[in-house]
Amino acid sequence: DILPSSSPKDGKYAGAILVNNRVKARFPEITRQDIVKIVKQWQVKTLALDNLGEIAPTIEALKEFLAEFEDPPKIVEVTMVNGQRIPVTIIARTFNMAGGHPSPQATAEIAAKLAAMKVGSLVNIFENETKIMVRKAKTPVQGGMSRERYRRNVELAVLRKTKELRQKLKRRGLDFDLFVERGEAGLKGSVFLVYAPPDQLKGIVKNRRGLGYVVKVEPVIKEKIDYIPLGSKPKAGPPPNRPIILGVDPGLWTGVALVDLSGNPILVMSKRWLGRARIIREASKYGRVVLVATDVNPPPSFVKKLAASLASPLYIPPRSLSIEEKRELTQNLVEIKLKDAHQRDALAAALKAYKTYCNKFEQAASEIRKLGLHIPIDEAKVLIMRGHSIAEAIQELSRRYILGERTLTVKREISEPKALLPQSIKDYIESLERKIVELENYTSTLEAENQELKDKLAMLEQTVQKLNSLQSLAIKRDKAIATLEHQVQLLREQNQHLREKLENTTYMLEEYENLIKEILAGKIVWGIILEKLEDYVNMEQSPPLILLKKTSNTTIEVVEQAAKLGLEAVITLKRDKRFKALLAEYGIPTLNSGDLNLKYSANYFFVSREELLKKIREETAIKGRSEEEVKKKIQMLFEAYRKERKRMLSKLGADYR
Repeated sequence: DILPSSSPKDGKYAGAILVNNRVKARFPEITRQDIVKIVKQWQVKTLALDNLGEIAPTIEALKEFLAEFEDPPKIVEVTMVNGQRIPVTIIARTFNMAGGHPSPQATAEIAAKLAAMKVGSLVNIFENETKIMVRKAKTPVQGGMSRERYRRNVELAVLRKTKELRQKLKRRGLDFDLFVERGEAGLKGSVFLVYAPPDQLKGIVKNRRGLGYVVKVEPVIKEKIDYIPLGSKPKAGPPPNRPIILGVDPGLWTGVALVDLSGNPILVMSKRWLGRARIIREASKYGRVVLVATDVNPPPSFVKKLAASLASPLYIPPRSLSIEEKRELTQNLVEIKLKDAHQRDALAAALKAYKTYCNKFEQAASEIRKLGLHIPIDEAKVLIMRGHSIAEAIQELSRRYILGERTLTVKREISEPKALLPQSIKDYIESLERKIVELENYTSTLEAENQELKDKLAMLEQTVQKLNSLQSLAIKRDKAIATLEHQVQLLREQNQHLREKLENTTYMLEEYENLIKEILAGKIVWGIILEKLEDYVNMEQSPPLILLKKTSNTTIEVVEQAAKLGLEAVITLKRDKRFKALLAEYGIPTLNSGDLNLKYSANYFFVSREELLKKIREETAIKGRSEEEVKKKIQMLFEAYRKERKRMLSKLGADYR
């Protein structure tokens, strides 16, 4: 107990050593340094106080105080009883230890005895975790190249030590999280958060200084002091059961965000070296984590471990979210102020996961309201996130919350008739009448219960019918969707076919247009394809140029009639000397289709004017005709074409003139 007029910074105290409930030593005036020595000398396991603020007014001061001990003792504050602070004078009078206001020496002895009696609370500032830090040692070095070489060597040394510790922790089977700060050659530093108290790490790691690096081991300090009652523990209330989505952005600085199943942010925070246990403790204050979300694909191992620890599914986006996508997801939230990029990324991950299921959530809520079911909508959302369809989620919750209700049966005890007969028949009749009344009352009760059960059964049957109807609608909807998808596929194929047909038609029209222009310009000449020469004679309008498929059995009379009708040249598919000689008698040149570059369309063919003239000159030269005869023949042929072209122009109109 602190002496009067002393302060925790440089105060003086009165103390006592209690062994087996007997005071073994008293110390009327000691300092903080003396307390450390006495604890070591007497191997003290518990340090009892009436006021923790007399030793350490803050949690940081308490941490510094405990750091002075090689093996820190447990600290018990005897005035903190089941979460309430009671003055030591009242507690002392209750246990008949002292009256009035005891002196510091007496208070020290009372505190020791109360702690031995399990009165008060254990002061707990340590998590069940240990932090191992590996960082470069501060050593003065020269500048220039020596400094760069030293930096690289230190980073490599930190990397090697980090790998060594990781292997040792894995071999021991200890769970841990590893945070690293990378350098150019290795690691600038690393931090292990091991989920075990420091005493379980003995033989694995200890504080040491190596060549270029330092290893420091320390327990993880709680954010606030936790009091654990020494006697009976007060019953803690149940944790919040609200389902929430947890978004995490891990790293040296870890961002955490909590969002409810309506898309409302609950908590956004970021902290350096934030381990899984701390995240789970923080999230459990606000609800039950039903989905863990990350903003990157593939997900970090830290997030996968966190989801496994919470037994929650993990949401992974199809691809890592861009900075622009994260800004769009978080920029309209005026009620939340984001302090850094880690908080933004964690919140974006949680909101992205929510928006992925948002439409299904709304559909499920609408169906539940439509069916008039009294089931929790948030629980339906949880099942949907775990892979259930809307119909399956509603059916499952209906079985759980409606069909699973226990029906109460009314138990009645019917008094048994007496074994002995009454003394008179009258008494016996009266007893039977009373028995009848009891049975009638019991029958009425059973009938009322039966009617109640029938009503409940009817309600349940109606609910089942609604659920079956919902499932039937879902099946019909799926079939309709499949039919529509098939129709859409057919329409797409038909559309593609029509597009190709349109492209071919457009191409053909362009070809025809160019061909007509060349015909009208006199660059291309055309003719009709006929089966035999007799067909030419029977035509109403006879063109000057034709192509014949067959030439056999052609008579001189038919050739004579064709010449009279104005036939100027003939192209044949096969070479026929007899036919060629017949036409030569009337001055009609015969050309072979294989010698010309012909184009075909329906029953027409087209050939270059220059090419045709060249072949006619060659043919007439072979026959030994004079130049004058050749020119005359060509002149006649093209006079006939001019007439035909004028006739076509009159039909096509002024656009092609």
